[in-house]
Amino acid sequence: MTTKLQHASIELQELIFTSGYYIRIYGHILEEYNLTTAQILLCEVDDNSLWDMWNDFYFALPDSQVIRRGPFFQLCDICEGEFNDH
Repeated sequence: MTTKLQHASIELQELIFTSGYYIRIYGHILEEYNLTTAQILLCEVDDNSLWDMWNDFYFALPDSQVIRRGPFFQLCDICEGEFNDH
């Protein structure tokens, strides 16, 4: 069964690649967590790990108004717990 966070993670990952924003930073975060994009797509990552990863990704982004465009807002929703199944 796919969780809300796993589903939101798939959508956010797709937005990162289709928008072309933050791809390099996202790649570094995946490496730090020893994850692949396929694991995200296949929902092989538990919610706690996803939540930690996305929060680290958020803090790795530059502190600038320039980043405040999609997919940044979807990332904020995840980090604020909008997709928590609990």
